[in-house]
Amino acid sequence: MRPFITRYPAFLAGSAEFRDIQEALDPELLELWAARDSAQAQLCVETASWGLRYWERTLGLPAEAGKDLEARRSRVRSRLMGADVSTVSLVESVAEIYAGLPAKVEEHAERFWVDIFFDEAGGLPRDLEGLVEALREILPAHLGWGFQFLLELGGSLRIGGAFGTQAALPVPEVPDEMKWMDTLRTGGVLALVSVLPVPERN
Repeated sequence: MRPFITRYPAFLAGSAEFRDIQEALDPELLELWAARDSAQAQLCVETASWGLRYWERTLGLPAEAGKDLEARRSRVRSRLMGADVSTVSLVESVAEIYAGLPAKVEEHAERFWVDIFFDEAGGLPRDLEGLVEALREILPAHLGWGFQFLLELGGSLRIGGAFGTQAALPVPEVPDEMKWMDTLRTGGVLALVSVLPVPERN
């Protein structure tokens, strides 16, 4: 913002006394302008900060002063939208507000279930806990819901542990009263097996 002294006619700016007075008033005027801009910002949910408590009070939401501003704004926007009938587009809009990701909703009316897909590889939703609370408010009580994410994992993926070998050793046939196993299996990196002789059938 340009100094206020430049807004006056040149003959006033040439006065040392007028310039001193104006320089003393400048900080106060700048603070007033900043306060005006801040008050105007509270009238819009997207830019509100200290004024969010008034939005929350008006909509019957608990004020959470220590919570992240974006999460609080999401709750207010969701409550403002939640006055409508719960449609697929409404649920998608609310999910996108909280998640910060594109969302797609699939209905399964026969199972009374709704699936919410976040199919962009952008990681987990930003405020999953807030989204759950919002869905409880806008979805009918008889509907259940679930989330599905597509995540891209960086680096290598290791499955399992050490590799080993397994051997199947046949055991000669023996009378039923002596038969305790058909096959002896051993496994591991190293395996030592000793097979005891089994008496032959008479």
